[in-house]
Amino acid sequence: MIVDRQGWVWCPERKLWIPPVQGGADWPLTEGQLASTLGVGGSGFTSVQGGSPAHTKGSYVELLDPTTHDASALLVLVPNAQDATTQFLLDIAVGGAAAEEDIVTNLATGMVPLGSIFIPVAIPAGSRVSARCQSTVASRYLKLGLVLLAQGFLPSQPPGKMTPYGADLAASRGKQVTAGTPAYTKGAWVELTPSSTGVAQFLVVTITAQYVITYLLDIGIGGAASEQVILADLPAAIFGSRASGYHSIPMQIPAGTRIAARISASTASYGAAVAVYGIG
Repeated sequence: MIVDRQGWVWCPERKLWIPPVQGGADWPLTEGQLASTLGVGGSGFTSVQGGSPAHTKGSYVELLDPTTHDASALLVLVPNAQDATTQFLLDIAVGGAAAEEDIVTNLATGMVPLGSIFIPVAIPAGSRVSARCQSTVASRYLKLGLVLLAQGFLPSQPPGKMTPYGADLAASRGKQVTAGTPAYTKGAWVELTPSSTGVAQFLVVTITAQYVITYLLDIGIGGAASEQVILADLPAAIFGSRASGYHSIPMQIPAGTRIAARISASTASYGAAVAVYGIG
């Protein structure tokens, strides 16, 4: 390291002089960030099995006990499932065996081979993390991994509660929404909830379908026939049976809000299952 008399430092990699810090230490906002993976090992991702009969929860499967650092967000990875035509509702929990508390509830999913789901919920260090699911076919399993993300010196407080809107426990999927006719036209609004139960600071939006089709999804708020679009034309390209698309979006919605969805599709009148999760 080369330092001149004024405290400037020569950086050979960047081929420039870096000026000295004035007025105290420089603390980058990203300093101290951490990421750790749960449920992924030498044999691959962890199997989480739905219950029997269909549409009932299976047992919790431990992913890690204990976690080694505080986390302010999760990446949820579902790269595969036993049956490509099966849909799932996934719970992620913290707490001891037989005392689990869900922090992610009824997350609608199929296979997500090309991505991950970002969910800003907090998990303290020393937690036991586990997961369970239900499925449209009895005893089917999905493959699951998690990445715990720590926020470093960023000052914001991560949200801690996730509330599902549109998750259909009787069908183990989101609410069915149908595209319009002809192709590429929006269908009717479908209510996901008549009244949200808390303030949301962040939304996770899921869309699951069986067909090789592209969709555009609108999320709206307000009374029936007077919906205001707050998220327009969210894309989802479904390339396999019961594949899923996800969007994680900072978006505030007040408590007591009616939430609805509508879609268009590349084939007229095709449907998809949609759910929205408010995090606050």
